[in-house]
Amino acid sequence: MALVLTVHFKNSFYEIFLPGINNRKVAIEIPADVSGYPEDFPVSFEVWEHSWSIFENEYVKFTKANGEVDSHSLVAGMKVPCEYISTREKFAILVEESYDGYSDFNKYYLNKSKITIGKGENNTIVYNNQNLVTKEHAAVEKDSNGGYSITDLKSSNGTFVNGRKIEGRCKLNFGDVISIFGLKIVYLCDLIAINNPKESAEFNGFENFEVPESEKKSLSVKNNEEKYYQRSPRQIELVDEETIEIEAPPNPNRGHSQPLIFTIGPSMTMVIPMAAGVMFTMWSVQKSGTGMTSPFIYMGIITSVTAAFIGSFWALANYRYRKRNEAEQAARRDTAYRKYLDKMSHLLRQKHIDNKAILDNKYPEANECLRFVRTGSRRLWE
Repeated sequence: MALVLTVHFKNSFYEIFLPGINNRKVAIEIPADVSGYPEDFPVSFEVWEHSWSIFENEYVKFTKANGEVDSHSLVAGMKVPCEYISTREKFAILVEESYDGYSDFNKYYLNKSKITIGKGENNTIVYNNQNLVTKEHAAVEKDSNGGYSITDLKSSNGTFVNGRKIEGRCKLNFGDVISIFGLKIVYLCDLIAINNPKESAEFNGFENFEVPESEKKSLSVKNNEEKYYQRSPRQIELVDEETIEIEAPPNPNRGHSQPLIFTIGPSMTMVIPMAAGVMFTMWSVQKSGTGMTSPFIYMGIITSVTAAFIGSFWALANYRYRKRNEAEQAARRDTAYRKYLDKMSHLLRQKHIDNKAILDNKYPEANECLRFVRTGSRRLWE
């Protein structure tokens, strides 16, 4: 699905036709004389599997309404509120779907003294798009000298002539383009040309322009006499020369693993004083010759041995758990890095296929060039 973005500034707008490319990053610059900002600035995009996303950069950030986000997936009908960082001025990006007939215009005779435009049913041109058009939005009126002017009727979101927002009345010159959120009207003095906006528009009381029969015959004779090559718009796609950097494998957990003896050592060390005390008591009893051995001496021995066993058990359990956890983390890092390499491999293969297709189209084989001559193809001018 091809998308068209309309970037609306305070006093102007700028259209961006997203190119037919895939799996790459794109930066499209907006001229300073359009935006009114101190310098040209880029808007950052990325297309992956034919799905477009827009990203923040050092010039543009999004005005966050629902949490912190630094990117948006673009879909038709959405609005992306933005801010120019250096001046903190706000602007908005409207996303629309490009459709067959987007650039097609129908011509009508301009035989009315006044044409009104708005979403109200009483207007000459009834039109609305995402509820951005006012009930009585603008009017085209005939001047006393026979020319025409357009007046913005204090609309909520403005009327634009040649991409510039107008205030009040503006005199129209031949070729001026009136834009009202998808509706485009070209002023041609005795005629007007109106596009076919995706949101349906109703045109009331207009007479279609038709080429007079005499001119049709004249054109037919000329076409039979001479054949000209018509130079087509040169939309040459550029080869993707962006460098793709492959990240190094993640570093393993290099935490120092202490020997087992140091793991169970503290538990054993706590038992040594207790055992020494018991042994000293037993030795004292034997030396005294009384022949009496207190049962508490044996209780001390049992306590010492039990404490040593339990302490060693928990130390060994902790040691084994830590080793298993380290192995699992290493396996997860390995799996994640393999997925990353598979993704980058797919990206490189797709980039190679796209660049090859661009070069094949840009530099056709000799027999293909000869076919252009035989068929009179417009590609001869490329």
